[in-house]
Amino acid sequence: MVADVDRPTPEMVTKGYIANDHGAGIAWREDGLVHWRKGLDMEEIQALVAELPIPFVAHFRIQSCGGKSPFLCHPFPIQEGV
Repeated sequence: MVADVDRPTPEMVTKGYIANDHGAGIAWREDGLVHWRKGLDMEEIQALVAELPIPFVAHFRIQSCGGKSPFLCHPFPIQEGV
């Protein structure tokens, strides 16, 4: 879910989370840096979507491989050597 102009509604976030309920993550830019939070539950992702500066990207995970783990939720940090 990309919020580049409009903020997703609480209903959109709820549908995304219910359909892919193995964890949620979100990434946004602020003060010249990219920030992220992952392994979020429904209340946490709803609160962040409502208050974060736009643009941001929210991701809802459904387990495909690797088991159910908050560490497997996007966004993944990108750094040299990864």
